[in-house]
Amino acid sequence: MQIDYPLSLLIPSAHADAPPDGQRRFYPGVGYCGVRALPDSAVSVDCFKPGAQPAWLLVTEAGAAMSTGNTDVELDFKPPLLGLLDGKRHKLSMMLRDPQSSRVRITAYAARAHVDRRLTVSGILGGSKDSCPAPEAAGT
Repeated sequence: MQIDYPLSLLIPSAHADAPPDGQRRFYPGVGYCGVRALPDSAVSVDCFKPGAQPAWLLVTEAGAAMSTGNTDVELDFKPPLLGLLDGKRHKLSMMLRDPQSSRVRITAYAARAHVDRRLTVSGILGGSKDSCPAPEAAGT
């Protein structure tokens, strides 16, 4: 049996606190972002980042725990030089406690390290019968 698992170390590289007023503003390291209040205490976050992209983008309510946010699920590990002439649009939405008075924190993360590991184990799946013999029947 083989188990492949990747592991990436990400660190925050930039963040911005934006009001849900629908206006698009430039935030260094994050891009041009606008946050718009939606019905049912939700907000829509729309960012355009020219040039090199963050590896990951996280949106949370400012001051709230990180686990309450929404992320850009498409990770980008492209080397920065390949993205200099590129641009990418990031669209996210999330629920807020009070969208009229809250601010949204947009955090960009940069990749610092990445490892791929493969674990190979002989045994029940893919191993020989000798490595994990079947139990003997009762009474034999």
